[in-house]
Amino acid sequence: MLAFLTILLMLITAYAYFREGLLTAVMMFCNVILSGLIAFGFWEPLAAELEGAFSGTMFKGLEDCLCLMLLFCLPLGGLRWLTNTLASTELELPALVQQIGAIVFALMTGYLVAGFLVCMMQTLPWEDRFLGFDPTVDTKGGARRLLPPDRVWLAMMHWAGKNGLGMSEGPTFDDDTPTTSRGSFTARYAKERRYKAAPKSD
Repeated sequence: MLAFLTILLMLITAYAYFREGLLTAVMMFCNVILSGLIAFGFWEPLAAELEGAFSGTMFKGLEDCLCLMLLFCLPLGGLRWLTNTLASTELELPALVQQIGAIVFALMTGYLVAGFLVCMMQTLPWEDRFLGFDPTVDTKGGARRLLPPDRVWLAMMHWAGKNGLGMSEGPTFDDDTPTTSRGSFTARYAKERRYKAAPKSD
């Protein structure tokens, strides 16, 4: 189900930015990455602060999800407004380049947004195997490494958080470390989440 929803989101995003052009699609792709870095950089301490305030309210157990959502959506909206203001005119490129380029970047943007949404849904107070989601880590290949795209998103966030924007030292990962294991969010949250799926009966 999550793989289908990912592809659907990618197609919707591609259609939207096919109409807006290459420059807008590229800027939105960058905005999504920057907003994700902000969200994953600050959601844990903010959620810890809100845990006491939400105790005994209808929002109990939603701290992580709300913090991720707000810290992603608010910067994304601000960056979208800023980039649209600074670059209000489209690039003068051949129509085919505009269309194909916009579609490619829009598909990548939709893919990354889907990855973020899957990570955010993992924090909701429901069973850990929601919508067919598999929280176990498979480093031997298979479609689960790419769909749903939460592990690709987490690997990218982990790389950016560990290496920053500096280019002097290069990547700090060991060559033997599987790319999809470099973000430990999925494994940690599956182990420490507030709610777990009921054990299956024989």
